[in-house]
Amino acid sequence: MRKTLVFICLTVCFVFSGCRDSYISVSPLIKATLNKAIESWNSNLCDYPKSLDEFVSFAEEHDDWKMETIKDSLQSTLMFLKKEKRNIVWDHSYPTVTKVNLVILYYGDTICRLNEQLYFPGLDVSLYSYNWYHLEYPDSIEELIVYDSLSHCLHQGLFQCCDVTFDYLLKNKDRMVWKKGDGDILIMAGNDTIAFQGDDSQIQYCDDYVISNKTIFRFFDKFGRYAHSEELENELKAELTLLGTKYINTTFEKTNWHILEYLPEIGLRPFCRNDDVELDTKWFHDIETLLCQFCSDYSLGKVVFVVPNI
Repeated sequence: MRKTLVFICLTVCFVFSGCRDSYISVSPLIKATLNKAIESWNSNLCDYPKSLDEFVSFAEEHDDWKMETIKDSLQSTLMFLKKEKRNIVWDHSYPTVTKVNLVILYYGDTICRLNEQLYFPGLDVSLYSYNWYHLEYPDSIEELIVYDSLSHCLHQGLFQCCDVTFDYLLKNKDRMVWKKGDGDILIMAGNDTIAFQGDDSQIQYCDDYVISNKTIFRFFDKFGRYAHSEELENELKAELTLLGTKYINTTFEKTNWHILEYLPEIGLRPFCRNDDVELDTKWFHDIETLLCQFCSDYSLGKVVFVVPNI
């Protein structure tokens, strides 16, 4: 009986030590190459591979993303992953909306571990751009996505990253808090900040420089979507200039300019909250009449523009 137990123990030790020898020999070069390749993946695709198959398949089909420093060792690393696939656990997860984990185990040993804070590439520039063109921040991620899909001037070289960011945020919108204030926006998930833009990054539309340089001309369709074009801006400027020639002794003082907005269902009103301009004058009544026809002709729902107070 004792001999049998000794034999069993020796057999178990032999078997497990043999297995141990097979997986403990994962070379440092393979581990380093795997980590570098995954970092390169993240830099180019703005995400981490969710499975071993996804990583291997993409790495074999694309040469342009591979780092020169790992080019020679990548092939042997991919061969190792394919050969030992059944012994590898590829654990990709999002413990919170703002964090991602990637742990790769080989026979229980960690050969790669990443615990990263998500940085949502493209989100800040999208919010900034939306604010520049709409003169306010969006009310939801859906509004931002609609705007981004219609825009052709955003994210030079960041389209892939923006797609990843928007898809992820849309899937997790019910776990986010979207706080839009006067001139700022805060997007939270639990206690983590996803994005914040406020006084330091906000375009100061109502300061003297912007008004005096007459840089605010924005047009929106009846659904509130940005609908600006250079032709619309040039035509409105020309019509306002022509209207102004009807008034004698017009003065275009630097401090005499105002940003106004016109909505067909409301009429003319100041855009800046602290602007106490008196709009009950013939000049502004004429502008209101002009804008009424202008919005009707071009199916516009709102116009924001700069004019002098004559």
